[in-house]
Amino acid sequence: MKISRFNWKLLLTILVSLFSFIELYCSEYLVPRQARAIDYADIDLDNDMDIVVSCYYTNTIPDTIAILLNDGTGLFSVNNLQKETLHFLKCFKVDNDDLPDLVTKILEDYQFVYYHNNGDGSFGEAILIHSTLSDHYEKISVADINNDGDNDIVFWKSGFDPYWGILHNNGYGGFTENVYYTAETIAMGLDVGKINDDEYDDVLLTTGEGPLIFYNDLPYFIESVPDSFICSNIYSLDMDNDGNNDVGLYQFQSAGEFDKFKILYNSGDGTFADADTIMVSWGSIITDINDFNNDGYPDLVYFMTVGSAFELIYVMLNDQNGDFLEPACYNLGYPTYFISCTADFDNNGYNDLAITGYNVDFTHDGVSLLFNDGTGNFVEEPQANFSEECKIENVKCKINNYPNPFNPVTTISYELPYGVAKPIIEIFNIKGEHIRELKIDPPSFHYGATGNEELRTNSVVWDGTDNYRNQVSSGVYLYRLVDDGNVLTSQKMILMK
Repeated sequence: MKISRFNWKLLLTILVSLFSFIELYCSEYLVPRQARAIDYADIDLDNDMDIVVSCYYTNTIPDTIAILLNDGTGLFSVNNLQKETLHFLKCFKVDNDDLPDLVTKILEDYQFVYYHNNGDGSFGEAILIHSTLSDHYEKISVADINNDGDNDIVFWKSGFDPYWGILHNNGYGGFTENVYYTAETIAMGLDVGKINDDEYDDVLLTTGEGPLIFYNDLPYFIESVPDSFICSNIYSLDMDNDGNNDVGLYQFQSAGEFDKFKILYNSGDGTFADADTIMVSWGSIITDINDFNNDGYPDLVYFMTVGSAFELIYVMLNDQNGDFLEPACYNLGYPTYFISCTADFDNNGYNDLAITGYNVDFTHDGVSLLFNDGTGNFVEEPQANFSEECKIENVKCKINNYPNPFNPVTTISYELPYGVAKPIIEIFNIKGEHIRELKIDPPSFHYGATGNEELRTNSVVWDGTDNYRNQVSSGVYLYRLVDDGNVLTSQKMILMK
């Protein structure tokens, strides 16, 4: 949607936003009140993406970091840790092990700290990163600024008297004295990315007088003014998929006008040629920029801060021609302010969305998952490519059910090799809640006609009830074969009434 002079298009966009949406009952997990930050990482190094959420203190609930551990199929278990957290939460490798740690701020002089990942699902006490950073409005980005293989911290202060700087990581969780770079006017956004043709990450800053790029020429930075466009947010993104990071400048407009997203196209050496200006509905806030349909082009996720559109989140796919397609709208029913992160949570090769946020009236406290069906369209259930092969190496097993979909009874057939000692079948609903456990017998030793050991086929009937024999509702269910706590294989089934 490039800029148009016709106001009726604005009216049409608003009407589409309010009345044409997809209502989802997505996977949802409860967390303590006032979720204010979200990030993802492989917390337990089991090769799937977990989620961390920062939850602020209320009168009844202390500060909490919620850890959502992924079982590999897009289902999560929630572990709430009472850890002090403030303003932001980032999850990345800080010290010299392979485990991602938690970086945040605490109320004591607004200090930067990190919580060391112990590797068993717990995190240690707060370790001071730097003692002289004490402004409440400092925020961080993460990048290996000096290309030494360790994650450094690029920090910045928004608002008046702005500055940004770097904390260089020594690889053991120790950080050098910060280096300050000041701006002359109010700062509103920062991003990090490779803009010119060297190997170092550069720093992008937007101020009340326009955008700035600080080209990395360690130990110094060279300041450049790429454009005079006054904007509130700045992004490094490869809009045209040519291998060079372009610069996106987002400008809020007055009521009744389209917000503007200006793209400065990188020539490859940090200079900029042509530009496109794209319209986005007034009052929108971008929460993520990522590729959702695996075409190599970045797409947008945003929500609107006006009218009933508080409950909607939008995804605009890149049309590969300097513009975006009409947005798809998803009605979550909450909150009034969204934050999100993007990763492949169900291991199907496509980026999904984890969304949280807060209501000013404290009526919702949760994390919702929208799963990518492979086209950039989002659905409520995980889209994992469940394999019939066992997830434990060198152990063959199979599981299936018939009929599928079913009502009200289905037969779950399974094949197990000799040596599986404590098999059970676990059934979960789409929210990740444990519904039913079915006891099954371990296989007896058996040789086939060829003299080789064969899988033994058995079956068990599920009548659509939970562990308390209550009838469950229609929907998608995940069932998995487990032996002594180890997940062997998984499948999906649908109960239709």
